[in-house]
Amino acid sequence: MIPVRIMYTREQIVEICKETARFYDQFAVFATLVATETVLVSNPHASTPETT
Repeated sequence: MIPVRIMYTREQIVEICKETARFYDQFAVFATLVATETVLVSNPHASTPETT
């Protein structure tokens, strides 16, 4: 988990989350809009973790 604070519109945050998920190959990126709402953006293209 890498906590960061940013100040953008909800639409901009969703785009940042999508790009972050793609760049780091994450299943999802969680963002909390302070005192407003919570946003969870999933990455349908993320690699499936290997099971042993």
